Amino acid sequence: MTEGNASFQMVRHRHNGTGSKAQAGATAIEFAFVFPVLFLLFYGILTYGVVFLMRLGLQHSAEEGARAALHHPLGTCAASLGHPCDADEQAQFQLSSRLGAGYAVSAQRAQWMDYRAAPTIVLRVCPVGQDCAVSSSVVSCGSADCVIGAGAAPVCGSDFATSCQVVVTVTYDYENAPFLPTVPGLGLLTPKALMGQARLLLDGRALRS
Repeated sequence: MTEGNASFQMVRHRHNGTGSKAQAGATAIEFAFVFPVLFLLFYGILTYGVVFLMRLGLQHSAEEGARAALHHPLGTCAASLGHPCDADEQAQFQLSSRLGAGYAVSAQRAQWMDYRAAPTIVLRVCPVGQDCAVSSSVVSCGSADCVIGAGAAPVCGSDFATSCQVVVTVTYDYENAPFLPTVPGLGLLTPKALMGQARLLLDGRALRS
């Protein structure tokens, strides 16, 4: 190899090395710009996937609790209290038993969320056409050991216009107990609370049986 060819090869190798380093530096800068965007996109999809799953779980919990409140097999008032029951005592016993059973089923269905914070479960019974959250003729239950006081049971008829409704609300405080750690700025886009709610009719004849 002549001296001129050798010099040419050295210069070419020097240029190739410089070009590779420049390309690597440009790639690193591009990655530094793109990675945060990709990470936020991925984390946002993951977060909203979890939120959607929890929302479905809360709704399922509320629906199952409402069904249990309507269809749970119950004992008789006389057998539980040890004496014959009048109509008011029978209604109180039936409501207490049904709402307690509904709460237990809702809590069991939502149990998989308890590792961060237990959902808040409230069952209410009030006349059809009223808002059970503000109605004056409402009884509510927030535990499995539900006790309806004397004279508190609403009057429920056997037809649609005079029957009562069972409303089950299951709420999760996502703002204070998020399932995934929040990324600064992303918390503004996530819901503060998640809720599932179910509403079913309660025939008044069930409270007198």
